[in-house]
Amino acid sequence: MNPHLVSGAGYGAIYGELGDDDVRSKNEKITITTGDPTISFSDNGIFNQLFRVTFSEGLDGDRPLGSRFVFPGPASLLEPPSHVTLAAAMPQMLVDVNTWLDNLGSSGILNPSRVIQNIIVQLTVRTFGCDEMGNDPKLRDRAFSIIETSDNGHALATFLFPWLPLPKIMSKMWSGVVLYWTLRRIVRARATTGKRGADALQFLLDQGISIISIVEVIFGALFAGVSNSAGVSSWLLYYLSTNPVWMARVRAELIQLGAKYAQASDQQAPLSKQLLSVPLEGWESEVPTLDLCVKETIRMFIQAPFMRKNISRDQVVIDKDEVVAPGAIMLFYTAAVMMNPEIYKDPQVWDPARYLPDRAEDKSGQHVWVGWGSGKHPCRGMRFGKLEQNIIAALFIARFDYDLLDTGRSKVQEPLRPSPRAFQFTKPLNFSFSYKAV
Repeated sequence: MNPHLVSGAGYGAIYGELGDDDVRSKNEKITITTGDPTISFSDNGIFNQLFRVTFSEGLDGDRPLGSRFVFPGPASLLEPPSHVTLAAAMPQMLVDVNTWLDNLGSSGILNPSRVIQNIIVQLTVRTFGCDEMGNDPKLRDRAFSIIETSDNGHALATFLFPWLPLPKIMSKMWSGVVLYWTLRRIVRARATTGKRGADALQFLLDQGISIISIVEVIFGALFAGVSNSAGVSSWLLYYLSTNPVWMARVRAELIQLGAKYAQASDQQAPLSKQLLSVPLEGWESEVPTLDLCVKETIRMFIQAPFMRKNISRDQVVIDKDEVVAPGAIMLFYTAAVMMNPEIYKDPQVWDPARYLPDRAEDKSGQHVWVGWGSGKHPCRGMRFGKLEQNIIAALFIARFDYDLLDTGRSKVQEPLRPSPRAFQFTKPLNFSFSYKAV
């Protein structure tokens, strides 16, 4: 299907999902691009018109494009965590994940998405929020309920009529209010006691950032984490459970990683304990097999529209018969490339080998793998997202043997094969794991 221009009521999903001020108008025009990837991702395509089509206004030259609907708020809040910040956060991240897995006991049946969502919430509020929320189970539960309320607040009516005070829209607004008052109480308690935190909240407060802007940052990070990272992590464990070859490769890689970094006193310790000594560099550059598995899971899991707005006064030509008008928003459905059989052989099959050098299907063209964004607009949370996905999967695999169960608690042998058009992955709530400590 060729791109076409839609005008009229506007695309409320952008506001309903992401809350971007640029697209709140009832009269926005939308260009929807689906089909031939060479049209929207060619050398002269939309994603290279950096000065004319942007995600948000007021950006400078060659600076990577910002996104207020990923981390909304002032530009100073948009920078991703630095190497120093992530390295310092690593020990506590490992402790947090390990504590959740400790609480599972030595055997049982669990819904992986529910556990992983809770882990993601804790890692996110600690990294982008404050230690009080990371340490206090009640505050973490409140943060989780806030993002659940927001995530469940989507309906067709909210997309089409985002300016109407519909119940689902009002519930999402109330979630923001609850998060604001939670942070306000924490800030006031710090002011009263003179306590200073060594966390993101304190850093932002010292810059004079308002609590409202900080709420936007935390809300955006929570939404991205629970909606994306939790889903990817759950589906990663799902597919590994039905593929003994790749599971064995991942385990062998983790054994080697643990042995390399284990302290002298832990050389004979369980793998799950050895992995707690792995530094940031190890998790980021020494798990290539796990990285391939994550990459393939993202290809199948991330089926959503990418959005850009033409903020210039001129139309942007995509092809001789196709343009993005001034003020229009372009949508591109990622499955048009990520699930395209002309790019990926058997795209419905989970197959990390497709990225190995002898196949390199993701290198067959420009922008054919766009799981973390593409061009000069990669996801700003990419590094943190990769890190938490690797840590969660590795520590779970190191600790447990597990089988995939369906809703009737029967063992699943064949994994789900999604349709590239009719099916969009959601958080996997309809399966469970039967697990036992190794």
